[in-house]
Amino acid sequence: MGGLLTDLTSIRDRYHVKNHPFFDEWAAGRLTMRQMGAYMVQHYLHIEDIFQTMAVMYARAPMDARIYIVENLSEEHGLRGMADRDAENHFEIIKRFVYAAGYSETVFAPENRYDWCWARIHSFWDVVTRYPWQVFLAMLFTLESQEVGLNGRLVPAFYQTYGFKKGDPVIRFFEEHYLADQEHGSRTLTLLEKHVADPELRAQCLTIAGLGCRYKWNYVEEIYQRVVVKGELPPG
Repeated sequence: MGGLLTDLTSIRDRYHVKNHPFFDEWAAGRLTMRQMGAYMVQHYLHIEDIFQTMAVMYARAPMDARIYIVENLSEEHGLRGMADRDAENHFEIIKRFVYAAGYSETVFAPENRYDWCWARIHSFWDVVTRYPWQVFLAMLFTLESQEVGLNGRLVPAFYQTYGFKKGDPVIRFFEEHYLADQEHGSRTLTLLEKHVADPELRAQCLTIAGLGCRYKWNYVEEIYQRVVVKGELPPG
């Protein structure tokens, strides 16, 4: 099983968005709050649908995976805390940052989704309905676990460059996901280790995980081109 985990990690690292120029700019302190907020708008509009796909996985998975999904979604919706941290609705802490960036509630209208945001949403629905639940989970691992390395770059920048203090409610999302996704990733790997043994299933996990990572890279690239290169910001 170590081979699968090694390969999944390799795929994740090959397309890791922490290495994208958008986050180079962010980490260097060269983005405005409006530009950073535009990224978080797309993130909100993405996960709004993605959490629903996890409900489909719940219906298709065995009990231990179902428990993982319920715990994960409970944490995301602020119904359950993690380790030494209080419960916090992740939708609300995203909105808190977006509002601090100068946007209003209207920015979260579905029509503000960029093309690659839509593409990622459709890909999640496709994978969760057409492939075994383990394949969906493997893709989810390579995407969710990127948040650890990504926020490992962004959180220090908030302190050192953008003037935020540790524990500031405005940046709670980034501090929270630097820790939360380490725990989510560990639980995901435990499930994959238990439920992926068949070589064909393993191959599907790797193929779809790679696709998901490439889609995520393209998603960030579109945000970078629109927000940084062209200077386009979402209305609202």
